[in-house]
This record gives sequence, C-alpha cells and structure tokens, in this order.
Amino acid sequence: MEIRALSDAEIQDAENLFREIERRAETKETAVRHFPKAIRSSRFLGAYTADLAGFLAYTPDCFDIQYIGVRKEEAGKGVATALLKELAAIAERSGASRLTVCTRRSILPLFRSFGFEEEGASFEQDGILFVPMEYLLERRWLGRHVHVSVELPYGSYHPLYPDTLVTCNKGIVEESLSDETIMEAYVVGQNEPAERAEGRVIGIVYHRDTSVCRLLVAADVPLLKKQIIDSIAFEEQYADVRILWDERNVVFEQEGR
Repeated sequence: MEIRALSDAEIQDAENLFREIERRAETKETAVRHFPKAIRSSRFLGAYTADLAGFLAYTPDCFDIQYIGVRKEEAGKGVATALLKELAAIAERSGASRLTVCTRRSILPLFRSFGFEEEGASFEQDGILFVPMEYLLERRWLGRHVHVSVELPYGSYHPLYPDTLVTCNKGIVEESLSDETIMEAYVVGQNEPAERAEGRVIGIVYHRDTSVCRLLVAADVPLLKKQIIDSIAFEEQYADVRILWDERNVVFEQEGR
C-alpha cells in the first residue's frame, strides 16, 4: 500500500469516492454539498493499492481531520489506520501537538482504536451527531531515557514572571536537538539545582489552546501525581493544560499513603 499526498487532479478521485461512500450511507445532501468547500482549505492524503483505496482530508494549519473514507472493497485492510499514521507523522514533523476530529458516532470505534480520546461535548448538525476527539502526539517520548540540559534551575527566580520561584529544574531535551522540533522538559522529583539531569519520560504536558507540549522527566519513580503537578505550577498555572501520563510503564504513588 502506498500513502502519499494527492495532486489537484487526484482530489477529484477522492471526491468521487466520498460521494460513493455517502450514497451508501444515505447521508443528507447538505453534507455532500459541503465537501467541495472543504477542498479549498484542506490537504489530502491518499492510500493506493491498484487504485485509490481511501483518502483523508485535513486542515494543514491545525491538523483537524475533515474527512476520512475507504472504498467498500478495501474495508478491514488497515487503510484508515495507515492514513492516520501518515498524518500523525506529518504533524509531528511540523511541530504540532495533536490531531483533532469531530467524528460521526458511527465511526467512533476507528478513532478510539487508534488512540483518539473524546474531548468536549458532542453536538448535532444536520441531524447527525458529532463527537469531538483528539489524539495527543509526541507519544514516542514516553518511557524513553533522556538527558536534559537545564536552563531554569531549581530555586532560581523565573526570568519572565517576577518573584516567581522555579520549583523544579527545566531545560532542553538533548536527544531532541537533532529533531526539527526541540523539546522542553521538567525534571521532577529532584529538589536541588542542577546543570544537567537525566531520567525517564513519565508524562507529557499539553497546552489545550496552543501547540506547546513539554516532557516530564523523573530520575526516580514512583511519585505522587499531585506532587508533580505542584512542582511545575510555577509555569503551568497560567495555562489550560492536559497531561498524558505513562500509565503502562510507571507506577505512581497513590494519594493518602
């Protein structure tokens, strides 16, 4: 299977496939009429076997998935998953922190199986129920042993927020210096200043309204999640954040022990 960006000429094939899929689903005509408008603001990925087996349309500025469709004969062969993997790779290279989609409930299992999570309230449009979802990127860092070059040492004063004390070492992940996107990290559980630190990535902090994401690095686990959150509050208290924890590989202490 070949996954690649579609040319302007090939997008017409994607539109024809879209109309074929919507006819089978007996979708309301308003949804079909919306597709040509989406072409102007979207980029397209196509999955090819002999012909176009499936396509994915997304907005390049925020990596919001507009449409995903697979030819009936190709269903169950991993076409949709391959398209999502390629989009995730493109988004990571661009420095994005997440993929988003408002999906119909009928294809909710596809996105859940890939790792998307519901984020926000469902809503109805043109008689169709849509569910907002997001997929948090940079998961490849979870569980990795990394080295951090500290720029804001524990106990110093923050250069941007007057009278704010830095309550954990923060710096640049050295392993990310060869990447197009340099990662920042908090070193948690180390209550003394350092010029350099190392440890395992136990979580990722995401800003909901921007593309900012930062790693949580710990030399020793387990730690209390509340203890970690309190230690990074000197900066993160000013943002609406969500944390993706490495629950599979890290045993966190339970509150009240």
